[in-house]
Amino acid sequence: MFKGEICEILNGETLPWYYLPKLICITTPVPVLLLSLAGVLIMVVNSLRFRRQAADAQEHLLFMWAIFIAFSVLLCFGMFSQMVLYNGWRHFYFFYAALMLFSLEALRELLADRRRIRRVASAALALYFAYHGVAIACNHPLQGSYYNPIAAPFVQEDYETDYWLLGDGAAVRATRDCRERNSDLELSFNAGYMTPMLAKSFELRRSSEERIAYDPDDANYYVELVLYDAILEKMSDGVYADFMEHYKVKFDDNYVPPLFRWDDREDFHLLLTLKAYGVDVIRVYEREA
Repeated sequence: MFKGEICEILNGETLPWYYLPKLICITTPVPVLLLSLAGVLIMVVNSLRFRRQAADAQEHLLFMWAIFIAFSVLLCFGMFSQMVLYNGWRHFYFFYAALMLFSLEALRELLADRRRIRRVASAALALYFAYHGVAIACNHPLQGSYYNPIAAPFVQEDYETDYWLLGDGAAVRATRDCRERNSDLELSFNAGYMTPMLAKSFELRRSSEERIAYDPDDANYYVELVLYDAILEKMSDGVYADFMEHYKVKFDDNYVPPLFRWDDREDFHLLLTLKAYGVDVIRVYEREA
């Protein structure tokens, strides 16, 4: 799923060349991107006065250029070789993290004689890392759906979020604990095309009061996995058939659910939404009493 379109790899389609750099930009915190860019600019400036630097500074600069060139070569290879790199940008993180640290080191040297400002900068950096640590904990188990604040308002249903269905358990727990839930309704769940995975997830831990309803008409609650509803709606008929052929063995009696959107059904209303960093990841609908 890229820019709201499905790239059907099995049908020979390839992702555009800018797939990796764009995903890097929208899934990386903005300060990290800015520090990485600053690191590259500092490398260029230092290279222009290379001969005037001490031997250890020259060695460090050459080492950083080696990292930058290695990163650039591998990134270009991934961009132009038509590689199938699902989530592949995460494997490049350690490269631009080094560039970020280079800019932080340059900042430290700049503030070497300004003790008070250096302490403030160090405290700000510590708070920044603490913020992300708290954000990861608060968004668990959907922390992997991160998009930076600039990109988040524009990625809804156009880019992948909870691809591995890590939020299905959180959705069931949130429904169980929801104060607005109709307590007279049995906790029977359906997740459309992903029902087998939802059932597998709760095979060992769901209580006797909860059950998975394979037939959506038997369910009182529907877990809409925003990403998969968007993906499956945009698949070609052939790929959708292949997808369901792969998963139908996990349904009771090889039941295959129809392809439709639950938010159009008048017998259900939206109960709650699970978000990650401002992006809708899961919506839970409740049957009208």
